[in-house]
Amino acid sequence: MLRAAVPDDPPRVLREWGGPVLLVHGAREMGFPVGVARRLHAEVQGSTLVEGPEAAHMAHFDNPSGWLGAIRAFLRTR
Repeated sequence: MLRAAVPDDPPRVLREWGGPVLLVHGAREMGFPVGVARRLHAEVQGSTLVEGPEAAHMAHFDNPSGWLGAIRAFLRTR
């Protein structure tokens, strides 16, 4: 039996982990709207949310320079 792909309570899992959390989300995402990422960000203290204005579900393909820039900036702060 496989575990579910998503935990029952993602914010709790991330809070309990306690490490740095970067959320990179395409602002044009329709299946998983940006509002969901904003709520997760609000529920996980200290998390970082970057919204890619020119990206949807595949942000790393839609806007690779923005996606990589977000990751690089995040890693520089760690």
